[in-house]
Amino acid sequence: MFLARLNSAEGDIGESLTLPAIAACLIGGTSLFGGVGTIAGTFIGALILTLVLNGMNLLQINGNWQPLVTGVIVVLAVLVDQLTRRRAELRA
Repeated sequence: MFLARLNSAEGDIGESLTLPAIAACLIGGTSLFGGVGTIAGTFIGALILTLVLNGMNLLQINGNWQPLVTGVIVVLAVLVDQLTRRRAELRA
């Protein structure tokens, strides 16, 4: 889509979209450690992330803080996944 809009191509054109894409998948329940995710979960994760970032815009928080907030959300999602995996291993 960027190529069609800009009429040019660059090697790093989608680099800024990598963190939000990974964050949406993690929030939706996909594990970084070999988990299986669903399309619905990823959609819900993207919706939650969009609501958080849009809320930051509405509160007039500087846009430079958005990658930091996204990173914190990713760390929290990985932490929750790890805790869930450990509890499942202890029960088995």
